[in-house]
Amino acid sequence: MKNVLVGFAVVFVLGCCFVTSCALDLGGWFVGRSIDTAKAKFDPGVQSDHYEWFKDAYTQLEAKKANIIQMKASIADFKKQYGDTAFKDWDRSGKDQYNLLTQQLSGLIASFNSLAAEFNAAHSKINWKFANRGPVPKEVEQLKSE
Repeated sequence: MKNVLVGFAVVFVLGCCFVTSCALDLGGWFVGRSIDTAKAKFDPGVQSDHYEWFKDAYTQLEAKKANIIQMKASIADFKKQYGDTAFKDWDRSGKDQYNLLTQQLSGLIASFNSLAAEFNAAHSKINWKFANRGPVPKEVEQLKSE
């Protein structure tokens, strides 16, 4: 009987050692993964790349805004050709050209808004908060179609 109890005690102790070892290994794995993730997200090189993305995206947004302003001016100039003539009285080619210009303007605005939404979403991420300083704005207002 004494040998059976000693056997159970040995198995119990070995089992506890095994479970503890596994728990420590698993805990170490989680800690290691957390450290690796933090390094990957907050590494200065990665942060520099994020900041460059913000600068590039903002430059693209400014270029898109300039294209939108130019397209609106082109549409206004085109409409001047017809003066006070009602749109229904325009010739076919004029209507087609006007519709093409307005569709292009809608596409430019959609492109701007898509990049603006991506820019704003990136700014809201916790690990990109560093970019909320300096010449890059915190948020870009989306444009409305006309």
